[in-house]
Amino acid sequence: MALAVDHCVERISHFNPFPSVEARTRVMSLPEKQITNKPMKTIKLHSIKLRAGRLCTVLCVGVAAGLSSAAAKADVVTDWNQTTLNTLAAVGQRRTPPSGRLLAMVHSAMHDSINAIDRRFNGYAVNIQANPSASPEAATAAAAHAVLLNQIPSQQANLDAAYVASLAAIPDGASKTDGISIGESVAAVILGLRSNDGSSVTLPYTQAPGPGVFEPVPPATAVFVAWGQVTPFTLRSGSQFRAEGPPALTSADYTRDFNEVKSLGAANSTTRTEDQTDAARFWDENAQIGWNSIARIVSAQQGLDLWENARFFALINLAGADASIAVFDTKYTYNFWRPKAAIHAADTDGNPDTVADPSWTSLLSDVAHPDYVSQHTAYSAAVAKVMSSFFGTDDISFSFATSTAPGGVARSYHSFSQTVEEISGARVWAGIHFRTACKDAQNQGRQVGHWVFHKFLEPVKQRNSRLLPHHRDAARQECPGSTTPWRNRKGAK
Repeated sequence: MALAVDHCVERISHFNPFPSVEARTRVMSLPEKQITNKPMKTIKLHSIKLRAGRLCTVLCVGVAAGLSSAAAKADVVTDWNQTTLNTLAAVGQRRTPPSGRLLAMVHSAMHDSINAIDRRFNGYAVNIQANPSASPEAATAAAAHAVLLNQIPSQQANLDAAYVASLAAIPDGASKTDGISIGESVAAVILGLRSNDGSSVTLPYTQAPGPGVFEPVPPATAVFVAWGQVTPFTLRSGSQFRAEGPPALTSADYTRDFNEVKSLGAANSTTRTEDQTDAARFWDENAQIGWNSIARIVSAQQGLDLWENARFFALINLAGADASIAVFDTKYTYNFWRPKAAIHAADTDGNPDTVADPSWTSLLSDVAHPDYVSQHTAYSAAVAKVMSSFFGTDDISFSFATSTAPGGVARSYHSFSQTVEEISGARVWAGIHFRTACKDAQNQGRQVGHWVFHKFLEPVKQRNSRLLPHHRDAARQECPGSTTPWRNRKGAK
């Protein structure tokens, strides 16, 4: 009879759970006397306080030799991606920072759960050697369900219904039971890591008013003032990729930005084209909704398997979540006014080439946080960078429609970067951002995306992550001096 060997996974972290890429999960064997020939039915989670304020999270699991898991369907990851977005919509939570946080939690839990059964990539929070006969579908669904139920308990009925539907297609038995145990326990690790991440902290906005300074328009109050201080999922801090700052009010760059948005972003603009107006409205949907829709479309086009899907969605949502943290660190460092306020008060900015218009209104409504940098653009750039790195090419075509698309008409794109460029322009055409806020957001987002892709969830040694043949040459270009694509760099040739 095959033996089941108990293993523990120990994760040591400071307040920022990932202060460096070297802070990795390590796997340790327990003493030989604890070897048992009984299959392990449950997984126990322990938290042990260590000196210097560190927390050691230990996950003990049963590992049994046996047949490799059956080929898994990729739709369990995308199903729970859609369920997560539906759940957020049901409670009226569409704002990108908290929604992005939850998506990152759900997808990192799903990734680490399925990866425990057949370890193809480095784990995000845990690397466990679990029963290889456990059901990957059950583990994935259990992880997502556990995270969502913990974070949005008011939606238990809908979440339970989705969970039952996921499990119904899996035959009852030890494989299913073990998969559920793995998923629930990995979810507990993710929830533990995020339990004190600062996401529930609120701070008042106390910036003194003046030329160039963001001021919320009553009755609105500034939102997400403390979000830049939330513990990042992958970054060392929210300020790691802080943007360099908006242009001076009397500079040529500011003058150009001011006059561009004043002309193109006005509600009654005569210089904005019909297509630009459509694009501005099309991208009024929150960033995390649109980009996860794109991800599901591209995933299906490229035929990703379950493990690839788990990694793909975890990477894009980790990048999106950390891009939002980086953005709000930047926003509330510079506190730069938005176009509407700037145009109304241009006679106070000291620039003779900007003319005030107190009656000016933007095409779309302002939001209650500073202009610099554009959150939608930075989030988009981060996710797009991960996507192009994952597939080894930027040139992937797709069509889709957002929930705010005029007439429900889809738009078509030939690359991820083209999509980001349109989003960047759309914020100007909407009248809600200056061009520099979008340009610098692209740069910030790309830095976050590059960081996430090249430092997290890498293929493990002696294994190759599948790379689509026609993408190999493009992927090699991202790895200077190497013949190994980034996506495969950790694997054997």
